[in-house]
Amino acid sequence: MLLADVRDALSDCPIASPERIRQAELDWSAAAGEPVYRLMERAGSAAWTLIRRRFPGAERWLVVAGPGNNGGDAFEVARHAICAGKDVVVAVRRTDDDSWMHKVSGDAAIALAKLRSLRPTFVPWKAIDSVSVDLVVDGLLGSGAVAPPRPEALQAIAAINATGVPVFSLDIPSGLDACTGQPIGDAVRARATLSFVALKPGQVTGDGLEYCGQLAFADLGVGIEAASLVGRLASWSEHRVKRPVRRRNSHKGMFGHLLLIGGNRGMGGAVMLAAESALRTGVGRLTVITRPEHVQPLLARLPEAMVLAGDDPSSSVFEDKFGQAQAILIGPGLGRDAWSDAWCERVAAAGRPTVVDADACHWMSRHPGALHPTAITPHPGEAAMLLNTEVAAIQADRWAALHQLTGLADAVVLKGAGSLVGGAFVPWCCPYGNPGMASAGMGDVLAGVLGSLIAQGMEAGQAAVYATLLHAKAGDEAARHDGMIGTLASDLLPWLRQLQQVATS
Repeated sequence: MLLADVRDALSDCPIASPERIRQAELDWSAAAGEPVYRLMERAGSAAWTLIRRRFPGAERWLVVAGPGNNGGDAFEVARHAICAGKDVVVAVRRTDDDSWMHKVSGDAAIALAKLRSLRPTFVPWKAIDSVSVDLVVDGLLGSGAVAPPRPEALQAIAAINATGVPVFSLDIPSGLDACTGQPIGDAVRARATLSFVALKPGQVTGDGLEYCGQLAFADLGVGIEAASLVGRLASWSEHRVKRPVRRRNSHKGMFGHLLLIGGNRGMGGAVMLAAESALRTGVGRLTVITRPEHVQPLLARLPEAMVLAGDDPSSSVFEDKFGQAQAILIGPGLGRDAWSDAWCERVAAAGRPTVVDADACHWMSRHPGALHPTAITPHPGEAAMLLNTEVAAIQADRWAALHQLTGLADAVVLKGAGSLVGGAFVPWCCPYGNPGMASAGMGDVLAGVLGSLIAQGMEAGQAAVYATLLHAKAGDEAARHDGMIGTLASDLLPWLRQLQQVATS
């Protein structure tokens, strides 16, 4: 049974909807000839193991149990804790009589019967705020919850959040929509969450990351078919080996020529960051077309690049550069004026593998169908433009937004916390990165990496996943060594180089 922090998992973790997970549990039961309750036992055991590891000093526990199977998981955890000598209080909906016990049914009833034999202390949900504990185990509402919680449950959620002690959520923080990661009214803010069988789409991106805290995964021994997955959580250990192998007898012409267009007036830094990140990820040759005033500063910073003044996009001077390029990257610092429009039109007419970033996404939104890029890298604001909607709609369901965006390019990177990568393949989610990367220029670095990989001949989907992981891991390394606050996009550049596996033959 896999039990691992999802950022350090040895293999790519599956992501599936609650409905698909429930079906997988039933299929497992039929194939194994075992009751589904066995999975509840495994869930309780896995949670107990992880809680002891994460919160070794917690002696007084409050286990909050709802009426469904999530409550059954909670009963199992409480049983393990009591048997280990912990001081455990179990909160249930009401305790004024025994009628509440008769409303617990199915597998949860089996778990409750085993727990009752230990004579635990039960209190009602409304008494949560009066119990002094070191740790709260949240088993109030499960991943199948889609309707707003009832008033009693909402009060319990608020009381859990007000305890001021760490909260460990079973499967998903109560009140969080498992598919979107948005609270359904209100949701528990967990310090850690253990997801069962598969990760849920809402746990790994956007606001769901904030509610789940440290996310871990236990498959409980249940296999789930690839066709049933919403996506997978990409692991660095699985994807970092997919760099092209370099032969000893190599030359720069073997590793692609990237044509980079950007750097409008006042935005020369963006194209500089994209240029250096492209070279640091191994592209053989790089030509940059930018505003004349940025030519000398760029050459001073990066003499390895070929830099051309591009005031006249219609000039035939650039014809051979378009012909030589294995890929084009347009967008970093591009701006939104007649100059940027003219360059976008020229790129669209070139018919070369193209990465579209930043303001080039804005041009695409105004010229639907004029360009089908190899890859696009929108942040939520640019995604909203491309889909003619609001940023709030993108963030409310990032997986749905990704699905819509995949019709616009061969590969899509929807940037943000838990960046998503999609295309004509099972989508991937990036578990790396940190809030220190919320600073100017980070997207330019990512675009440069992706353009470089595609110019080197890497397939679009593979390049998009690898670039996203490499970029996020570089951000984590920069934060780990020098602190998160004040991280600059340029701080990632040395780590881009160091993190890549170098191989020769």
